[in-house]
Amino acid sequence: MNLPQLTIAALSGLMLLTGCSPTATPSVSNAISSTEPASVPPAESSAPASVSATASQQKKSSLPKKAQYTLIAATSMPSSHPHALGLEKMADLVDEYTDGAVTMQVFANAQLGDEQDLVEALQLGTIQAACVTTAPLANFSDDFLVFDLPFLFETEEEAHAVLESDFGIGLLDSMSEQGLKGLCYFENGFRHITSRSHPIVSAEDLEGLRIRTMDNPIQESTFSSLGAKTVPLPIGNVLSALQNQEIDAQENPLPVISILKMENVQSYLSLTGHCYIPSPLFVSQSFWDSLPEEYQNALQEAAQQASLYVQDENSRQTEQSLESLQEHGMEVITPDRSSFRQAVQPIYDAFIHNGPGAVSPDDYETVRSIIDALRNPADSADSPNEGDEI
Repeated sequence: MNLPQLTIAALSGLMLLTGCSPTATPSVSNAISSTEPASVPPAESSAPASVSATASQQKKSSLPKKAQYTLIAATSMPSSHPHALGLEKMADLVDEYTDGAVTMQVFANAQLGDEQDLVEALQLGTIQAACVTTAPLANFSDDFLVFDLPFLFETEEEAHAVLESDFGIGLLDSMSEQGLKGLCYFENGFRHITSRSHPIVSAEDLEGLRIRTMDNPIQESTFSSLGAKTVPLPIGNVLSALQNQEIDAQENPLPVISILKMENVQSYLSLTGHCYIPSPLFVSQSFWDSLPEEYQNALQEAAQQASLYVQDENSRQTEQSLESLQEHGMEVITPDRSSFRQAVQPIYDAFIHNGPGAVSPDDYETVRSIIDALRNPADSADSPNEGDEI
């Protein structure tokens, strides 16, 4: 065997020895071996040093313990998006809380597939953790459909109150039947519309526009009711579809719009805030069950801390994105949302009922009661709280 052959053999052996997960399928293993993880934010990112791959590697190299468990964690979002940064933050915390016994390797930019692919990979156990929006979960469970109802929330405070309630926690727990262990929610923020040919000022301005939506029945029906022609696409295909003028418009939170530099292919940003869709963080239930309780607790705590970090990072990026998009020539419109609300009222009538593919009336009433308690605190104050004198 000559020297080049020896080198190739040595590298091949090293790749086998450093495999990320004993449960990984060949396709996932190949992605890990041949693709550099998109876990390091771009140089211009102002993300804290805690998400620095270099610092993380230095820290891991000094750990006294050898990793006993490895999580492959994935997101379809770009590496500088709050979700990818949140997974990196969680990876650092898991290292710290388990003294290196559990490690996370993060893959962003849809390297391991789009959101539906990631959910299926979690169920198969070929990856161990993923952050996905609730919209694709409609293909697996009806429980999260309530978040797809348009104009349900007016503020992030209302959305957080629902997610942090027994109802929100119960939704995470309900996915165990689907092979998914829900740990927390990552902030995603409100969604807004961008367009190329004309601004979206009222509901009538969507008439005839080809708009990208998520692959979700309520999302598609919402924009169809507004007169648009819906084109469901994974996030990784949106920019090219805009560039090729296969679609005229799209809707996403501000950080996504800015990170993908949509100002280069879209002229107008309409701050409709038509939907707030959170992003649950799941781990494979089979992987979770294989962990000792102390490591389960460590993962749960790391996820909760990462969730708070993502909230702050998403708020920072949202504010920064709006400024950047305006500076790069995008015209920003704040429309009167009353015409939109009126136009989408039939969505509530069509989708809130008992049965498959619908929002349970009980679930809707539970969410509405939490929102109403925030909007009308005086009414809530009339009911005595535990410990109050009656």
